[in-house]
Amino acid sequence: MDMRDTAVGDWVCHCAVPQVGSAIATVADCHLDECLEGCHTCANKTCADVTQTCRDPNKHATSLSDWTCTCRLPFSGAYTAGAAECIIDECLENNCASCAKDACTSKGQRCHDADLSEYSLHDWTCTCLEEKTGSAVGETAQCVIDECDELHAACATCARGACERVGQACVDVNTAAESLRDWQCRCREPTQGSAVGFPVPRCFLDECAETHPLCTTCALDTCTAVHQSCEDPTPTTEALSDWECVCPLPSRGREVATLAHCVLDECAERTCRTCELGTCARMEQDCRDPDTH
Repeated sequence: MDMRDTAVGDWVCHCAVPQVGSAIATVADCHLDECLEGCHTCANKTCADVTQTCRDPNKHATSLSDWTCTCRLPFSGAYTAGAAECIIDECLENNCASCAKDACTSKGQRCHDADLSEYSLHDWTCTCLEEKTGSAVGETAQCVIDECDELHAACATCARGACERVGQACVDVNTAAESLRDWQCRCREPTQGSAVGFPVPRCFLDECAETHPLCTTCALDTCTAVHQSCEDPTPTTEALSDWECVCPLPSRGREVATLAHCVLDECAERTCRTCELGTCARMEQDCRDPDTH
């Protein structure tokens, strides 16, 4: 309203609160920042209550409910006319809330954050790359290389194939990533033998070995059951059933693949259980043992 009678054409249109704007002698272009405190949409409070920033991209009075809540760094996310669901990828290069990316990439590992929720922190994972295996949550992984793993992509040594081609087992005794070419070829049970870095030239099979798991001949048990010793003169896979039962001293006797027939000649020079040889010899007599059992 213009109260002066002499002033014509200087009247002003003012926008109604909470809108802002005015114009002389014409309709005002009204604006409304919905993020202002006290605004009837409560946009600012809605965002502030969850520690987010309120922004009204179009402040024209006819553009309502287009305000957005935006997450604050290092979180990301925005939502129109409501609180945003904030996320955080701890593996992003510019996010060092936990410096996850540095912890992984500095060791040549891949960083992955499986749960991007703002409430799920320090759950990122470092994973070993290439032929290395291993992962760890919230820290650098301890990477290993099992050179005998058939999935060993680089096949730097092709250990598994080298052993299995000759029917042997491959064992990597130290799987640390820096410990390479220490794999072993080992003979498969019941044979014995191992070699580092190449196949075992010849596997052994001691048929008298106490640990003989298959007991194909049960040689040890056969001999020791009657207090005889077991000897395998040729402990190879080509020479089987050549083990011998040997009589205990001072008796004599040995048999192949069966119990020995033990004899004890009491007149033998090396037998002095009774020293009969000496007894007879002192009198210049011959010593004879009629029963050597």
